[in-house]
Amino acid sequence: MPKFYGYIPLWVLATQMTFGMISKFYECMPISCRMSVAKIYNLPENHLRTILKILTLIRNACAHGNRIYCFSHKFSLPSKFENDNFKAIQNFLNNGYGKTDLFSVIICLKILLDNKTFKSLINSIKNETKYIHSNLHSVKIEEIYNYMGFPENWEHILD
Repeated sequence: MPKFYGYIPLWVLATQMTFGMISKFYECMPISCRMSVAKIYNLPENHLRTILKILTLIRNACAHGNRIYCFSHKFSLPSKFENDNFKAIQNFLNNGYGKTDLFSVIICLKILLDNKTFKSLINSIKNETKYIHSNLHSVKIEEIYNYMGFPENWEHILD
């Protein structure tokens, strides 16, 4: 016989929510709950809120078939992270990269994903850009990276 909770457990509800709904749900949570969630990622609450907004925008762009190489948004990643785990990210941000462009999405994913998953993502990006580089002769791949907001040494985000 199924259990009756008297309410829908969050773990059940979350399976039916879109990413945007989860982002909005996070914003509506009491501040103490948001702080508890952000603590899991070693982030201040407002940083996690910004990251969720950025990821919602890129998710929507992908879902609607928009071009993402020229993706930009109005939110700005914080210019300072207190967590030592984000030193590589901090260096990019201090040099003007990853504020409101596609590279900011990569930074957001670096913060939220585990190392194995993130490394797999970076390898996929590198493989795709190698394919583009070998088939594109009118524009240099460095120009495309630059247009997307990627610095020359962007792969060092793995550090």
